[in-house]
Amino acid sequence: MLFNKLSNYKYYVNNDVKHILLHIFYLSLLIPFTGIAQEDNVKLFYSDLAKRDALQEQNLVFTNLEDCKDFWQDQNDFEILLNRRNPFAYKIYLKSKANAYNLHHLDCDANCEHDENYLSKKTFYMLNGAGDTKLSYTSSKRKKPQIRD
Repeated sequence: MLFNKLSNYKYYVNNDVKHILLHIFYLSLLIPFTGIAQEDNVKLFYSDLAKRDALQEQNLVFTNLEDCKDFWQDQNDFEILLNRRNPFAYKIYLKSKANAYNLHHLDCDANCEHDENYLSKKTFYMLNGAGDTKLSYTSSKRKKPQIRD
């Protein structure tokens, strides 16, 4: 009688272990898909952020020079920090921002008035946001692009 109870216990334990291992196997198959979904979310988030930032920058009107300098310095600091923390997101941000600036450039006419900082950033995004170019902007105070290996 004791032997029957023990053998039944083994049966239930073995089945439970099999079920657990089966669930672990199924979950291991799903892990790569969650990474793809997260990557898509990152792409969407930083692409939308770049478009919103570009639209804001295209419509900016500053009342004094110090506000203008502060804004562009903050924008530059944000981009440097993003590049350090998440280079993948930074590349998406640059490409999306270059596309937004390019679209605005096509619609921009003599009525568009942009300051030097905007035009400088526009050049930066056009050079660095294009996927086929090898130019890279340095984060130092120098304004010269460097060739990336």
